[in-house]
Amino acid sequence: MSEFVQIELDLSRSSAVTCAPTRRSAAVFWLQGITLIWMLVECGLSLYAAAVAHSPAMLAFGSDSFVELLSAGVVLWQFLPQASISERKAARAAGALLFALALIVGVVAIGSLNL
Repeated sequence: MSEFVQIELDLSRSSAVTCAPTRRSAAVFWLQGITLIWMLVECGLSLYAAAVAHSPAMLAFGSDSFVELLSAGVVLWQFLPQASISERKAARAAGALLFALALIVGVVAIGSLNL
């Protein structure tokens, strides 16, 4: 246990790391299909409840469900053979969706203040 491992990092050489392509299995499409259906129902019901109750909290929850729905769509988009996108682009899209969600929740919160 007293042995040490030495790792040298040579930054002068740049080498691209390649990964094996992911296998598009039916399980990915099945799980994402269930997720999309669930998020669609959750989003629809919560936005309808927000409209009926005039509730900013339900509007924020519905917005969160909508962002989750779009994020699940981005994940599914990665695995579609006709329109596949890179993992980096998918991560950027998911990050942009989270910033949009933060903006929406912030606007709803400020709008619900009784000043």
